[in-house]
Amino acid sequence: MIRIKLLPHSEEKRKARRQQFYALSGLALVLGGLIVVLVNGIIGGYV
Repeated sequence: MIRIKLLPHSEEKRKARRQQFYALSGLALVLGGLIVVLVNGIIGGYV
């Protein structure tokens, strides 16, 4: 995508959105891993 005439405030917003996306992605990854470990432990307890 070609970006023409970027204003400083729009670049700051883009940077903030990107940082928020990475933070939420990391949080989702950690929570997903925790759920997998917990479910694995619960299922392993039944076997």
